[in-house]
Amino acid sequence: MIWVKGLPFKIAFFMWKVWKAKLPLDDFLKKVGYCMPSKCWCCAHPDEESLQHLFFRSETAKTTWKYFLSRAGIAVEGLTLHQAITKCWTANVCLRLKPALVKLRKPGMDMVPHKWKDLLVMMENFTPKLKVTKVMWEPPSTGWLKVNTDGASRGNPGRSSIGFCIRNENGDIVKSVGREIEETTNTVAEAKAMLEALRFCRLQQYSHVWLQTDSMLLKKIMDGIWKPPWIIFEKVEEMMQLMSGGNYTVTHIHREGNKLADHFG
Repeated sequence: MIWVKGLPFKIAFFMWKVWKAKLPLDDFLKKVGYCMPSKCWCCAHPDEESLQHLFFRSETAKTTWKYFLSRAGIAVEGLTLHQAITKCWTANVCLRLKPALVKLRKPGMDMVPHKWKDLLVMMENFTPKLKVTKVMWEPPSTGWLKVNTDGASRGNPGRSSIGFCIRNENGDIVKSVGREIEETTNTVAEAKAMLEALRFCRLQQYSHVWLQTDSMLLKKIMDGIWKPPWIIFEKVEEMMQLMSGGNYTVTHIHREGNKLADHFG
C-alpha cells in the first residue's frame, strides 16, 4: 500500500480482508446462501452493494483510487481491484515503512516480507503468541495486614458504592466494609474506598499495611507517576498524609484477584 502520514496501520489487515473477499457484503452473503435485495445507499445511481462496487467501481471509489494512484504515477483505467492493490503495494516507497507498520500491529511477527503477496501468506499463517498471567490473592508477610479496596459507579456517574477488606497473614478477615455513597464516578469511588481504608488503619494504629487496588489509575497516582485529576486531588493529598510516617505499600491487582473487596463494594 501507499502509506500516508497518519493513516492507521491496521489498514493492512483490512486490505487482506478485501483481497480475500472476506467482508460480509451482499455478494459474499449470496455465496453462503442468503439472497436479499441489494442496493448501495451511498450512490446517486445505486448498484448492488458488492465488493467490487463498494471498493472499485462506484463513483466515490473511482475518485479515491484516481486521486491516490495518480500521486504514485499509476493509471487506474483498465485495472481490476486486485491489480490496483498490487500496484499500490509495489510502488516505489520507503521499503522499511510497510514491515514497520505491520510489526507495530503484530509485534510477534519476525522477518516481515516487503512484497504484498508474501505478506498475505505470512498474515494468513500467523498465530499470535498468547500471554497468560496468573492472578491470585496472596497473603501478606507476618506482622503485616493486607487491605484490598474497590469502588464502583453504575452509570459513571451514577449510583455508587465502596468497599474494603483487611486480612492478616493467615488470610483471616480483620475488618470488612461495604456501603453505598453519593452518586459519583468510578474514579472518585475508587479513591474514596482507599481513603476510608487508610483512615481506618491509622485510627487502629496499624503499622505495616499493604494496600492493593484494581485501579491502575490510583496505583500510578500513588507512585507519583501520574498527576491526580482535580476531582480527587484533595483525597489523594489526604491519602499521602495518612501514609507518611508508617510502613505502607501500594500495589495493583487484577480484578479477578480483588473479588472480596469487589463483593463488598
